[in-house]
Amino acid sequence: MNDFVPGSQVMTVNNQVAPADPMIQANAQFAQVAADQRLLSLMQASAQLQLFQQFKKIETQAQYDQAIDAFTAAKEKIKDLEDLRKSVVAVPTKFVQMVNNLFRQIRGGIEKSKEHLGEIIDAKKQMDLQAAELAAKEASEKIKEGEPEVVEEDGVGTVQMGEGGQTPPPSNVVESARGAKVHTRKDILVEVVDLKLFLKTLSSKNKRYEWFTEKADDLIDVKLGVLKQLVKDNRQKKIPGVKFKDITKTV
Repeated sequence: MNDFVPGSQVMTVNNQVAPADPMIQANAQFAQVAADQRLLSLMQASAQLQLFQQFKKIETQAQYDQAIDAFTAAKEKIKDLEDLRKSVVAVPTKFVQMVNNLFRQIRGGIEKSKEHLGEIIDAKKQMDLQAAELAAKEASEKIKEGEPEVVEEDGVGTVQMGEGGQTPPPSNVVESARGAKVHTRKDILVEVVDLKLFLKTLSSKNKRYEWFTEKADDLIDVKLGVLKQLVKDNRQKKIPGVKFKDITKTV
């Protein structure tokens, strides 16, 4: 009997248990969706509606009526297609959400532990560095205060003034007794604490900030949907730096 591996999927082939190929399963499920009569009907409707793209302008009332009917039908088919898509992906989407939530929770606990361990390791390294610096400072002060070390060799005392204490540079690798290694690196934490001042500096002409202002488009991502809704809600069309244009669309 084959051992079952937790988390693996199995399928029966010729009375034998074999690992399932995700691509084969996906292709099989996709084939079922593609063969759905509702989808086939929508595909036919799409092909018929695309014929209207051949007409560049409306010249007669009959064409006008036909265009309106086709436009209304296109709206309905778009809704039908979206409803069908949602029904098809509802179960797998829910499954993916549940899996992602589970893994996110587990990962969150691990990342918090990792972050905490990193903090206490950094604190220990800092304590060790401060202790080493203090010891080097005390050794240097003893030498300056004239406390030479007397070393006897062949019955003759020799005075050695010694060398000033030097603190070795801190290592960026910490290793445990079991051989596990932790690497440290310097980084920068960046936080915008004054948005108005930040935007003012971003639009500054001062050459001192040229390296910063020339990347304004990369730094700022304007949410045009939110901006449009604010304009509509407040009935305002005067914002410095913003262009407005009234348009009419058939919906």
